Amino acid sequence: MVFLILLEASDIIRHDLNKRLKIAVYSRNEELSQSRVRVVAEFLTNRIILPEGVVSSVSGYKSLGEDETDRLDIIIR
Repeated sequence: MVFLILLEASDIIRHDLNKRLKIAVYSRNEELSQSRVRVVAEFLTNRIILPEGVVSSVSGYKSLGEDETDRLDIIIR
């Protein structure tokens, strides 16, 4: 499922390469978030062949109430 979303995001980005990307990953812990954000950034950079510095990334731990959440946001500007 995540792979299909990444493929769709890369197709959208490819249509306008003047856009900047921000990848935000929230996960159970900081190490997992950092690992996931690296994988997603590398996938998009390699698939679309983006120049250096187009993708910025943020990772962090996110807790909503007592429930932990895993989330990936790809923001295209």
